[in-house]
Amino acid sequence: PNFRYRYFTEDIPMGLVVTRGIAELAGVPTPNMDDVILWCQEMLGKEYIVDGKLVGKDVASTRAPQRYGFSDLDSFMRV
Repeated sequence: PNFRYRYFTEDIPMGLVVTRGIAELAGVPTPNMDDVILWCQEMLGKEYIVDGKLVGKDVASTRAPQRYGFSDLDSFMRV
C-alpha cells in the first residue's frame, strides 16, 4: 500500500484527527478511532496521539481544535 496517498496524508490530519479532537474536548472516549489514528501515525511517521491525548508534535499540522489552543468544549463552542 502507498501510505503517502491522500487518504492518509490529508484525511487523517484534516478529518479523523479533528473529529478525535472534538471528542476529546467533549470527554467522549474514542477507542476505535484512536486505534486507527495510532496505526496511521506509525505508517506516516507522524505523532498526533501521545498517552491517549492529542498532544503529539504533529498536532500543529492538523485542523484539530487543540492546534488552536482549545482545551475545553465550552470555549470551542463559543467560536
